[in-house]
Amino acid sequence: MEALPAAVRELRVLYPGGAHYRVPERFSMTDDPAELSVPMVDAILAVVEAYPDVEIEVTTQPKLWITDVTPEQGAAIVAILQDPALAGTSPSGYPVDYSINTSGTDQDVEGTFG
Repeated sequence: MEALPAAVRELRVLYPGGAHYRVPERFSMTDDPAELSVPMVDAILAVVEAYPDVEIEVTTQPKLWITDVTPEQGAAIVAILQDPALAGTSPSGYPVDYSINTSGTDQDVEGTFG
């Protein structure tokens, strides 16, 4: 997982039309440059770097799913994903959603990038 962010950044250059990246049981990402901007991918990879033990999936539509984090981790991840600089960066013009499943009493946190 430590090498994943650098690998995804390199693969994005090699496959400019998009690709699917996967680390079994840990990370899965459908990378569609028509939907995910470079800053959005960087935010996703920032979560990977900050929380390498968290399970992350980016599906088509696109939507980011993060599971089994503590409420504190969830709040810190939301802060990364809701960086105002990410607002309006989706190449398609549609917001990109995320869903974070925490172990706290409010188990799901949902929102959009930016």
